Amino acid sequence: MNFLKRIRQFLLSRATILTLIVLASGSMLLGSFIPQSFLLTPKGLMQWHADYPVISVVAGRLGLQHIYTHPIFAVIILLASGSLLLSCIEQCKKAWRRTCGEDSSGGADAAFTTTADPESVTLWLRQRGYRIVASGAFGVRLCRQPWGYWGNALLHVGMLVVIISSLWIALTQQRGKLHLAVRESFRPGEQWLSTEKGLLAKDPALDSPVRLESVSYEFWPTYGVKNVASRLTFQGRQNESEPAVVEVNRILYRHGMSIYQTVDFGHAFYVEVTDPVGTKKTYQLLLTHPEKPDTPSYGDYPDMLGPGILLRAKYLVDPEKGSFARGIPRLVLRMEVNGTSLGQLPLAAGTEETLGRFRFRLIKIDLWSGLIFVKFYGIQGVFFGFLIIIIGSSLNYFTPPRDVLVGAAANGKTVVSWRASKFKELYLDEFDRLDEQFNPEKTHG
Repeated sequence: MNFLKRIRQFLLSRATILTLIVLASGSMLLGSFIPQSFLLTPKGLMQWHADYPVISVVAGRLGLQHIYTHPIFAVIILLASGSLLLSCIEQCKKAWRRTCGEDSSGGADAAFTTTADPESVTLWLRQRGYRIVASGAFGVRLCRQPWGYWGNALLHVGMLVVIISSLWIALTQQRGKLHLAVRESFRPGEQWLSTEKGLLAKDPALDSPVRLESVSYEFWPTYGVKNVASRLTFQGRQNESEPAVVEVNRILYRHGMSIYQTVDFGHAFYVEVTDPVGTKKTYQLLLTHPEKPDTPSYGDYPDMLGPGILLRAKYLVDPEKGSFARGIPRLVLRMEVNGTSLGQLPLAAGTEETLGRFRFRLIKIDLWSGLIFVKFYGIQGVFFGFLIIIIGSSLNYFTPPRDVLVGAAANGKTVVSWRASKFKELYLDEFDRLDEQFNPEKTHG
């Protein structure tokens, strides 16, 4: 029992609560400043490592690029939930005492005595919206808008629901990322481009194959991405085809899974490579769409053709560097062997060229698109928690309770004490009217 009491005191102590708030807020702040690896493209991740080599190494070792699925983050949220749960219990007990008991949470803000009997004062107050909440040897306690005492309790309950739901999301979420080229399918059991899962979750998995049928995109006049849309086809269990469309600002919901369109897209180049011994192999080079018409997009493929061989690729949507609207993409390959450049060669669709001891043929060019598949449970609890918080806030600010204690004095008179839980200055006129009613000989300013 003493052990449980010490745990309770620890979780309710001001130092513990402040520490947990700082740790939770700091974790979220780190998640905002340190790119989370699941949301970055491989190119973006490499660029971040290049721009911040020291920070990226430290972040990688500490797992700061996976903050929201990190065990320490889960422990922080769990401790915060325990602390908030105990606070909720205390707040609910306090609200119950104030709405159904003698406790009015403090002394009187104003008081007067009157020759009127307590029953007359009580009746007058009840006719004006006051409710009897307790009675006894101390007299009769009445309260107007007693539900206002539950504002803080509901605020704590709402925050607890939000935190527990967020913890459940963090523990059970499943995320899988794909880069699919047009007319390419991804089947259940195949390897994802990248995945992320909570401590209690299994690896993400699809229930049916998905195929990318087409990709469309729009740009703003400043060449920023305005929209990206992917037209997909899901194959059902009875081999029926189910078409669907996902866009940047239009989430696709299917069988409990949310599918998001990323702003990662570009051209997929299918290159057939013939090695020095005559073996042919086809590679798919997915290059991100250039940011501007006159700025090429780059991709590095180390060791793809063998140890020590680095294949670099770049392309422009329009070789004339005019616009993104039309044009046949031109691929340029460059090869480095152990740091020594062997030159570069441009490739158009259907052409074949030799670079070093390898022969390259560009078979075809297609578009590709990035998709994120997410499954988690608990988001309804987050919204429900915010609804409770809104209700609690409304009770706090729009229904402040006012208490009146009516008791008998020793000299046969009646003592009336009035108190407002908050915003006393706004409701003093209620006390003035009460005083004037039972002490008409007084003059109030």
